[in-house]
Amino acid sequence: MIRTIESDLKSFKTINFLPGLNILLAQKSPNATKLQTRNGAGKTSLLELVHFLFGARSTPKSIFRKPELKNCKFSMAFELNGENMVVSRVGSTNQKISLKGNTQNWPIVPQTNPPKGEVEISNEDWKKVLGHFLFKLKFETDADQDFTPTFRSLFPYFARRIKDGAFQKPTKFFNQQQTWNEQVAISYLLDLDWNIATDFQKLKVEIKDTRDLKSIGARGSTAYKIGKPAEIRSQIAVKTHDLQQIKSNFDSFKIVNEYRELEKEADELTGKIALLGEENLIDRRSISENENSLIEETEPGEMDLETLYNEAGILIPELINLRIKTAKEFHRKIISNRKNHLEKEISSAKNRIKKREKEKTRLDQRRSTIMDILKTGGALDQYLKLQEELGRLEGDIQTLQRELEVAQELKERETQHKIDMNELEKKLSQDINERSQIVHKAIWTFEELSKSLYERAGQLIIDSGEKGPKFDVKIEGQSSEGIAKMQIFCFDHMLMDLNSQMDRSTGFLIHDSHLFDGVDGRQVAKVLQIGAQRAEEKKFQYIVTLNSDALPIDEFPPDFDIQKYILDVELTDKTETGGLFGLRFD
Repeated sequence: MIRTIESDLKSFKTINFLPGLNILLAQKSPNATKLQTRNGAGKTSLLELVHFLFGARSTPKSIFRKPELKNCKFSMAFELNGENMVVSRVGSTNQKISLKGNTQNWPIVPQTNPPKGEVEISNEDWKKVLGHFLFKLKFETDADQDFTPTFRSLFPYFARRIKDGAFQKPTKFFNQQQTWNEQVAISYLLDLDWNIATDFQKLKVEIKDTRDLKSIGARGSTAYKIGKPAEIRSQIAVKTHDLQQIKSNFDSFKIVNEYRELEKEADELTGKIALLGEENLIDRRSISENENSLIEETEPGEMDLETLYNEAGILIPELINLRIKTAKEFHRKIISNRKNHLEKEISSAKNRIKKREKEKTRLDQRRSTIMDILKTGGALDQYLKLQEELGRLEGDIQTLQRELEVAQELKERETQHKIDMNELEKKLSQDINERSQIVHKAIWTFEELSKSLYERAGQLIIDSGEKGPKFDVKIEGQSSEGIAKMQIFCFDHMLMDLNSQMDRSTGFLIHDSHLFDGVDGRQVAKVLQIGAQRAEEKKFQYIVTLNSDALPIDEFPPDFDIQKYILDVELTDKTETGGLFGLRFD
């Protein structure tokens, strides 16, 4: 229970709280300027101040680090572990918390500051102490803090801040709140086994790490993605076959120092053999032509000569017979000489062909010898290239072997992850069933509150899912801003009710005026009546901040005196000094 909030800032308006319902009312001027409403009357600042004193981070943008406030001490008197305690904090030294009260039996004993004569504790230890006393959280080492409930992950459900987007969904106090944080916090507040939600998140991290490993693979590059084991085995088989072939060639390889000279000689021999072949072809054509000429060469007959003379118009007398015989003899000798010449040409060509064939045989034998040498060996640079290729293949196979090991391990991990996820889901279902009494209590309390506001009650969903516990709220007309806001009211009071019964609670629930934006006046009146009734019955404070124009005076029944719940502090946006701090700042 909060008793008093005050400050050494002279213009600050001290607030004294009472048990039960407390309404901090701000008089809103209809003609207020934009400058006047920049900081408003201080209703939202009250939430910031409560969070500041309850260990919230104080960033350079915090209002308590502004020049007008950074050296001011803000204090709160409240009840902690059955003892009256006063906590103070200054924006300029925000990591230190000053305390007044009995701290002897605390799990973390504050230190006395001799110059100040005050008892001090670090903000981090202060949050641990608050978590221990208000929510019964255990002290754990920093290494054990991952994905576990903390004071600062539980407290905002009892003091939602508009700047965090806390009025958008009942199960979230922060619009960017991670799913695991929501699951762990709500599980703890509903007295479910929050360790299951933690295990779900740890498993999700492992699954993500496994996916990242698949992307990086054995080669350590994010541009490379490791394949499936079967695909890698195929690659290994192909590479191994290639390696065996190259290794066989490598083992039988002989380095020939004159390799390049022999290779050049072989090329020259090939050229010579080709040239001899071309020359033989020419001679063979010559032989064929000469042999045809031999067949065509014949002696001309006497009739041929006579015909020739007749055609020339020459009469052949008897005296010319002797000359014809002489001409025939002359032609016979010419033909004979011609045949002898052709026969010599043919014979000469055949001899040349024979000689060339013999030379070709000799050259071919030499070329064969050289080719045998080249086939069984090679130059040094070829040997080195072969050696390099051999090393490359061996390296590729080793890399693939490592990838195969990683791929098999990742596949085993993925299989195990599926098993673990199914086991966790089963464990979560069992936990919800085993804790059905508290689950039913939460659902029934929420429905009762919702039914008191609307004819059709909202429904609180508590279930197990593939990714952890599922918490949700459903109600007809949920798209309406007012109805959605009222489900947050029901949800928060349900949490307050359950945790009070478990003797772990802040002792107060604070709702900012933003919760009532878009809510019908009659519903606001109902909410305040229900809040007052439940706060009185359950023995906790329900602190509400409201603008005067949002307080539906005419909607309350005659037997409900709303005025007795309105705090006597006067806040207004009408003047420069009318707000909570008594001053305005940018």
